[in-house]
Amino acid sequence: MPEYVLGHHLKGEGKRLALMSELLDPMQRRHIEELDIVKPGARTLEVGCGNGSISAWLARRVSPDGKAVAVDLDLSLIDVRAPNLELRQDDIVAAPVDRRSFDLVTARAVLHHVANVEAAIGNLVASLRPDGAILLIEPDFLPVSVAEPPEVRAFWNGWLAWSRERGIDYQIGRTLAPRLAATRTGGLRLSPSRPCTAARGAADQIYLGKNWQRVRESNPCTSLERAVS
Repeated sequence: MPEYVLGHHLKGEGKRLALMSELLDPMQRRHIEELDIVKPGARTLEVGCGNGSISAWLARRVSPDGKAVAVDLDLSLIDVRAPNLELRQDDIVAAPVDRRSFDLVTARAVLHHVANVEAAIGNLVASLRPDGAILLIEPDFLPVSVAEPPEVRAFWNGWLAWSRERGIDYQIGRTLAPRLAATRTGGLRLSPSRPCTAARGAADQIYLGKNWQRVRESNPCTSLERAVS
C-alpha cells in the first residue's frame, strides 16, 4: 500500500491534522450542507479522512440508520468513534469503495498527494450512487507566485520545488474540472469555486458535483457552474 510523504508517524502530525480540522472543517461542512443530501439514513464516504473529524460529523448527521465510511491509508491518528462510523484502511487508487453505493463522496487535500490522479478520481466517482454528490477540495497555490515581499515569494517557490520533487502537486485544484470531465460520467454537474485565499497564504479549489441536478450555491466564492457530459 502507498505511503504518505508526510507520514502519520512524523512528530507533530497529529497536531497538524488537528489544525487543518480547525481551519477547514467549517468550510467543508458548509459546502456539504449546501448539497442538501446528507440526511438521516444516508451513506457517506470520506477518502483521506485524516483524524476523522469530518467523518465523525457525517456519522452524526446520518444517524440513526445511515452509515459514514472513513477511508485512509493510515488510521492511526483517528481518535473518534461512533456506532454508525466505519473505518477502513484502503487505497482509493486501487479500486472504488463499494461501487455505486454512497449518497456523498468527499475528499479534502488528498488528490495532490496521489500519483495516479485519474484512477483516484475515477474510483471516487464510481463509488457514487446515480443521484449522489461529490465534493473535492484541493489546493491551488497560484497566488503565491506573486507573493510579496520577495523573501516570502522565494520561500514559497522553494517549498513548491521541494514538493514537486516528491510528487506533490500543490496546483492540482485548477485541473479538477477537466479531470472530472474525463471520467465521462453522464449527467454530472460541476460547480467549481474561485480560489479562496486562506490564512495560510495559499488557496483551495472546491468542486461540488451532483448527478442529475444542478448545484445551487450562495457562497460568494462561486463564480462558475458548468455541465459535464
